[in-house]
Amino acid sequence: MKRTVIEIKYTAIGAFLGVAFLITAIAVAVESFTTTDPGDLTAPSSAAVENYIEEEHLDPIKIAEFETKTFVFTESSEHTLQETEESGDLSISSSSWSSNNAKVTVGVRETETPMAYVLFQDETLYEEAEQIHISSDNQDMIHDTGSGDRAAIISYGRAELDTDYDVTFYDSDGQVLYEETPVSSTMGHAVE
Repeated sequence: MKRTVIEIKYTAIGAFLGVAFLITAIAVAVESFTTTDPGDLTAPSSAAVENYIEEEHLDPIKIAEFETKTFVFTESSEHTLQETEESGDLSISSSSWSSNNAKVTVGVRETETPMAYVLFQDETLYEEAEQIHISSDNQDMIHDTGSGDRAAIISYGRAELDTDYDVTFYDSDGQVLYEETPVSSTMGHAVE
């Protein structure tokens, strides 16, 4: 009988140590996966962006830096680049879309840098548009296009843009050149 009691004590101690070891291992694993601080990421250097563009054979129509990211826009894609401060490695995400017969491509980024972008593909609209107005139930954004860029980047703060929004282009006399209502807030939505 004494022997059984001793075996139970050692089994209980072993089980306790096993559970303690398992909890410690889980805590270490969780810590290693959660220590990547967004502060460790930064917008890449212009040399890193140029190398990426060259390696990917991109023909950018707009390059924009916001906070810790650099965005590279082409007629049919958007590339988001970040650089790890310690290693200098690039973190890249990209999306592409079909732009056949599209007058413009519009998209919304709902990240720590919320923005809308408009990429001109129609030459007449590009040449004549003086102002872009993007509106939804909870927000209005107006952007003057006088920069001569084939892309307009419009930062809109921290509020989320409603799922559907309207995009209107005006000429220098305030006349509507082109209007699309509603546009779904998906990245890279080509508007014909």
